[in-house]
Amino acid sequence: MKKTVVELDLVGYSTISQNLEQGLDVSTVAQLNQQIQSFVDAGLKATNASRDKSVMATTGDGAILVFDSSTDAHRFAQAVHETTREHNRKRQQPLAKRVFRIGVASGEIIMQPKPGGGFDIAGTTIANAVRLEAKARPGGLLVDNVTFEALQPEQKEYYGPKQIVAGKRDEEFEAYAWQSNPDGPEDAAFFTGQAGKETTPEAETGEFGGDKRRQVLEHFKRLKSHQYVELIFLLEIPIGQRAADTLNLDQKKQQVLTWAEENEKLDSLLEALTELTASKLDTVTSGIRHSISVHW
Repeated sequence: MKKTVVELDLVGYSTISQNLEQGLDVSTVAQLNQQIQSFVDAGLKATNASRDKSVMATTGDGAILVFDSSTDAHRFAQAVHETTREHNRKRQQPLAKRVFRIGVASGEIIMQPKPGGGFDIAGTTIANAVRLEAKARPGGLLVDNVTFEALQPEQKEYYGPKQIVAGKRDEEFEAYAWQSNPDGPEDAAFFTGQAGKETTPEAETGEFGGDKRRQVLEHFKRLKSHQYVELIFLLEIPIGQRAADTLNLDQKKQQVLTWAEENEKLDSLLEALTELTASKLDTVTSGIRHSISVHW
């Protein structure tokens, strides 16, 4: 039967569980596992799906699920990332934060009922979901081409342009990424070795010189919401590849950066940002000079 398989994994699970067990006892690891499943339950609730029919396996640090449609998988992932993001906002310690990577693939799988309930599943679609999860960014979702094509038009708008993801050996996947939780990379920095470094999406893009990267970051910080439309116009981003209007400014910036990297437009992006932010500074400077002249 054709299904959409979702695989999610908690970033930093080994570090968190080891600290809990050494600081207290092994029972705390069981509590961590229960907490992970509570985030899964939040995703199931958002899709009106039951655990018995959707959760094929729990893996300690995550779970493998199946859905009848890509749209349900999308809503599930969105709810999981939103729930963990809200959880993290109330916590300051890195070990207390929870961030998932999620991979999704669609295709034919075998589901055989088990005597005690549940199902045994098999098929390369499952392996594809696992490999896509491993390539997803913390707080992000990476879906294969089949999954993406089956999404609703308004759901597709969340995703960046098509990219090629390397699997094992010579495998390659056509995939689409969505950074559902924009705080994910920063919240997971303690576990990914990025603590103390720039962990925004802008800092993780391709073979892009360090000096140029810093310039882009600085210009992005000064870019205002009303200038975003001008940036899109200057870059000539196709309508179908533009960020959805429902996204916040940081999410839109991230998608612009992804588009620029995939289309080798990073130099054009820096040039456009420089033009926009420079004109903003000129306006501010002129206003200050005018105020001073009036005062005197």
